[in-house]
Amino acid sequence: MLRQLEQELIDDEEQAKVYAEADFEAVNSQFMSLFARYFPEFSTGLVLDLGCGPGDIPLRFARH
Repeated sequence: MLRQLEQELIDDEEQAKVYAEADFEAVNSQFMSLFARYFPEFSTGLVLDLGCGPGDIPLRFARH
């Protein structure tokens, strides 16, 4: 398989700072609400986060 690299979206310190300080509260809360709606029986098990971010969603799972 030929690997096709994606364009780098955050390539300087200022962009990284802005991303780190962004408010993802609404979208991350919505994700958790949708997960609970689609998987109401989920209470234990493994969840894999393949994202590149501060880990807010995995922390929300741990708190839940």
